[in-house]
Amino acid sequence: MSRLLPLALLAFAGCGAAGLDGSLTSVMDLSYDAVELRQTADEVAVAFVRKNGDTALQVTAALKDVTLAAGQPLNLAEKLTATTQRGVLSRNVMGDTTTRFPSLERGTLTLGSLPTAQGTVSGSFNATLVQGATEPYGRTVSGKFDAAVLQVP
Repeated sequence: MSRLLPLALLAFAGCGAAGLDGSLTSVMDLSYDAVELRQTADEVAVAFVRKNGDTALQVTAALKDVTLAAGQPLNLAEKLTATTQRGVLSRNVMGDTTTRFPSLERGTLTLGSLPTAQGTVSGSFNATLVQGATEPYGRTVSGKFDAAVLQVP
C-alpha cells in the first residue's frame, strides 16, 4: 500500500500541472484543453481553448512601442492612451455573457521564447482586475502554459 500512495500523488500532481489559478476560477469555469498563441504585427494573444471551440480565457497584449523579447515581461496594465491598456483579458464561451473583463490593476505576460511558425512557446501570465462593485471586479488569475503557435507575422 505504501507504494501506491506516491504513485497516486504523482498522478494527481500531473492533473493540476496545466491549469489556471486565482480567485477568478472560483466565479467562472476556466478549464481548457489546449493553449494557442497567435502573433500579428500589432499584438500577441494566448488563448486557453476547449475542444468544443470555446475560449475559456484569452490574454492579449498590444505590441505598440515594444519589441517582443524572450523572458521579458510585458506590463499588461500599462496605459497606452487615456482609455486603453496594453493588456486585455477576454473569453468566448457559449452561454456566458462575459466576453471582456474589466481593466487590469496589474499584470504581466512573459514568453520563454519568441514565437516561430508551427512551434511551441512556454510562458506565464498573471493579472489582477481593478476593484469594483460586481463580479469579476477585483479578481486575480494566473497560469503557466506551453502554447502551440498558430500564427506569426
